[in-house]
Amino acid sequence: METKRKFERYLIPVYLMIEAGLLIVIKVIEGSAGIRTLKTFEYLAIVCDVVVTLIFYLAFGRKREDRHENWVALGLGITLIADLFLTFIGGKGLFTNLGVFCFCLIEIVYVIYLKSPLLSIIARIVLFVALVVAALLLNVLTLTTGLAVLNISILLLNVIDAWAAKRFDPGILFQIGITLFFLGDICTGLREITHGMVHNVAAFLVWIFYLPTQVLITLHYVKRLG
Repeated sequence: METKRKFERYLIPVYLMIEAGLLIVIKVIEGSAGIRTLKTFEYLAIVCDVVVTLIFYLAFGRKREDRHENWVALGLGITLIADLFLTFIGGKGLFTNLGVFCFCLIEIVYVIYLKSPLLSIIARIVLFVALVVAALLLNVLTLTTGLAVLNISILLLNVIDAWAAKRFDPGILFQIGITLFFLGDICTGLREITHGMVHNVAAFLVWIFYLPTQVLITLHYVKRLG
């Protein structure tokens, strides 16, 4: 326990300063620096989350008798892969679909972590089917759209389960983190389908929401290790 406190005392402040610095750099160079430079800094922020998670997992997480919290570590690990496709490599087509698919996996991992009840899982399925039908009627249904709809369907109910959970209390850091995750996804969607002022505001807010999301979930994992 004392060893973990030392880890937190010295590592976490450095981690938070690095993430704050990266967010400032990202927002400053948006629209001015080359896209490769921007994507490198964005992905570096995700790498930092996973490095901290891995350090605490190897030092403390894998030794616990109750390893339920390690579902969060798994979710953060998959995030590194998802952002490899969507952030670092970027582009359209295959990489976009792989990235969105990985984000669906992340949300499924968090369903397990939240111990979501059967009714909540059914609600996700119903919402997904309804949104797919709507996309079909609007003639905008593609593989990418379908994966995005699946992701948002699972994520929305994850947010609800996180705040209304009776079987499992995920704690305030995870609750705020998953909420920002949802808001970031909404902004990502608006950025892709809108123009003008709405597009610009949504684009500006994506990483304002997303980077703190991953930091809060990382801190949640660290704190929950006891």
